[in-house]
Amino acid sequence: MAIVVERKKVDKDEILKPAFQPYESKTSETKNQTDTNQEEYKLPEKKVKNKFHLPVLNINKKDYWESQSVKDRKHFTNEVAAKTCLGNCCGYEGLSAGCCQLDLEDLEHVLGSVDEEDIKKLLLHLKKTQPGIKREDIVIDKEEGMLLGRKFFDDHPVFKEDQSYPMLRIQVFGPRFVCKFLSTKTFMCTVYNHRPQMCVDYYCNFIKANYLLRTKDKPNTWQKVR
Repeated sequence: MAIVVERKKVDKDEILKPAFQPYESKTSETKNQTDTNQEEYKLPEKKVKNKFHLPVLNINKKDYWESQSVKDRKHFTNEVAAKTCLGNCCGYEGLSAGCCQLDLEDLEHVLGSVDEEDIKKLLLHLKKTQPGIKREDIVIDKEEGMLLGRKFFDDHPVFKEDQSYPMLRIQVFGPRFVCKFLSTKTFMCTVYNHRPQMCVDYYCNFIKANYLLRTKDKPNTWQKVR
């Protein structure tokens, strides 16, 4: 499979910019406002220069994200998830779906591994509109993944690990790659109701550190994960 990547020139000042520190210390006035009015609590907003700019998110590093107290957390409902993940991912204003994208500077995870049963279910769903679709149109197996790793990801070790496969197929988007099933116009999952279980269960450490999550066995119960 031949993939051509167009590289976008990056400004020198952007390269030298210090790593994003997600939480600065609050003043006593700000803290009191947060304590008295939970609805006014807002996540930090960082500007994104353009649609091809993906900050180093560190979404899988526990030590990077400060764990907020229970009183400073909101329930991670579907509405909150949509607003956060589709427009304020990891506290960056205008950034969407960072967990569905791969970047050379922030390759902490890959889009896998996908359970074979989930692949079969996704295939059945897609065949309704794409009769000729095959397994290899949905996922990448290790042999191909290692080639992609060497060519586009500086031979990153994650592409050599068995547990990374099968991974969801990727597509080129500017200077990086995104999941094949992520719309590059709306940044919404195009197979959301049929997405693999690994996607359903995934919460980045930004979410874990800032929100109360619904428990699986008790849907009306919310808990602090970390």
